[in-house]
Amino acid sequence: MLYRLWRAGRIAPIGLGEAVAAVWIHNRSPVSGLSMSRWVEMYLAAGYIAQCVDVRRDGERVKPRYEHIHFDGQPSHPLTLWRGTSIRAGGRGMSWTLHVGEAEEFARGLPMLDEAVPAVFQTTVPGRAVLAVFCDEREQEVVVNPHMLRGRATPQLVDHDALQARLRDAAAAAVERRRRLSEMAIAAGPEPPGEPSPGGGAT
Repeated sequence: MLYRLWRAGRIAPIGLGEAVAAVWIHNRSPVSGLSMSRWVEMYLAAGYIAQCVDVRRDGERVKPRYEHIHFDGQPSHPLTLWRGTSIRAGGRGMSWTLHVGEAEEFARGLPMLDEAVPAVFQTTVPGRAVLAVFCDEREQEVVVNPHMLRGRATPQLVDHDALQARLRDAAAAAVERRRRLSEMAIAAGPEPPGEPSPGGGAT
């Protein structure tokens, strides 16, 4: 929809960057509905985009899980980036991060979505390959022109065996947590009849 509106001239050039950022950020998988080439076309037309949000709760700034690295305009130097994805994808994609731990978290989430084998890839790209930087309290995303992931910037698989070992350990820990919670629930026994449900309604 956004691409069609833009190509039809219904989005003013001055508002394109804001529109691209809004659709990209609020879409769990932006490239599933629009090809990477068309996203790149819009990003290049909009120019470099940087959008970092400080989230506040009860008047206090929420500390981001990973440190935000800020840039004054499009980076002018090479950046080393990581991407958590399936090993089958070969690291090809637009969404990258400046933090290897963040990429590993994304890789850990893959088994919940499909049967893909999780992996982390690393690349070093020239600054001009960076199309946008988005960040909030959860992550800092670096959007990269995928057409520039070649030559020296070709993504490389990061220590796959070590990652798989960490994923197994994390899965085992999750199973153990669920087991303990189940045991605690059984030990506590059923709720007395007539007690209000956690949602506040009567059972």
